[in-house]
Amino acid sequence: MNILYIVHDLNDAAVKRRVAMLEVGGAQVTVVGFYRGTAAFDINENVISLGQTHDASFIHRIKSVVKEKLTLQRRFREHHITHDRFDLIVARNLDMLALAVSAKKILHLPLVYECLDIHRFLIHSGVIGHVFRQLEKRLSQHAGLLITSSQGFVEHYFNPLSLAELPTLVLENKVFSSKPLAAPTPKSLNDDPIIITWNGAIRCHRSLDILIQVSRKMAGKVQVVIHGKPAYTEFDDFISTIANEPYIEFQGPYVFPDDLADIYNSAHFNWTLDFFEQGGNSEWLLPNRIYEGGLFALPPLYRAGNYTAQTLNNLQIGFALEGKTNQEIANHLVTMLQGIDETQYQSLVAASKQVPTSRWLFDTTQAEWLVSSLQMFCQQPDSLSLSEQAQC
Repeated sequence: MNILYIVHDLNDAAVKRRVAMLEVGGAQVTVVGFYRGTAAFDINENVISLGQTHDASFIHRIKSVVKEKLTLQRRFREHHITHDRFDLIVARNLDMLALAVSAKKILHLPLVYECLDIHRFLIHSGVIGHVFRQLEKRLSQHAGLLITSSQGFVEHYFNPLSLAELPTLVLENKVFSSKPLAAPTPKSLNDDPIIITWNGAIRCHRSLDILIQVSRKMAGKVQVVIHGKPAYTEFDDFISTIANEPYIEFQGPYVFPDDLADIYNSAHFNWTLDFFEQGGNSEWLLPNRIYEGGLFALPPLYRAGNYTAQTLNNLQIGFALEGKTNQEIANHLVTMLQGIDETQYQSLVAASKQVPTSRWLFDTTQAEWLVSSLQMFCQQPDSLSLSEQAQC
């Protein structure tokens, strides 16, 4: 099976993981898209760049998509992208769906809409929201399947608010690895200091502020270690801020999945809170870090009252942080850390160990199932054999 995958950022680690999953499942994937940062793509050999875009520059990204739509047929000819070379187009998020609709009209192939974040414009209560939901409706009429990463998105956006009407596959952000991963190693609170790790897409300035407060109040008894890719536009000066904090360390990007064991086996708690789009996307998502930490039985710290909390509560793991303000949440965490003893901590670890690995890991068998399902969709795009809301 040959897939044309149209993406928003060729440097996004999640894009690389999805491509690896599809390839292990038996597909050949050509990735077409824009990039952010430097032009250094580490996906596969079949990458076609459409140029650079930037974080927090929505208007520029829209202009880039419109410009590319006008020249897409010529670009496809240059790279020998033809109908007979591909079976399917997959578009990652709404802006790329706009581009994929043009690609579909050129190539006459089935189209899948992969929506992994709900942009704040889509849930806006005014004219902006109406316009964007109408746009999503019009574009999604050219697709035959929706893939999303959280049942929370289905329950709180796609069912009650979105105008897109598509069969839905919930494909969670589980860890994907085609090779064995290291086992969790025993952790003890006697190993000073207590380490909180915050990993992945670092884009939440409220999380940073809370962790700064906690680390200062604990005065060296707690250390925060950050791994990942910061969205620098979301912080006043991320690097300088970290440099001025004696108990917070930024380690930079990590290699997935090779570095996971070292990162999570060296920590005591997994910071999973996200306020990036509070009231919308952050209330309904299931972040990558809950799956990564779950594989290594690392107790998660999470925000009470959202879909992540509902999921982790159902699994009876981790610790929910209460509070409306940053200070209230920080105080709650400080109180917990000051009061927890070794027996209580080991109880949290034991609860995490009880969760089956399959809850966190997407293996080769599931990758093959995914590709097989997409093949069936290509053969009968108007009578999809998947259930209306299949989950994996």
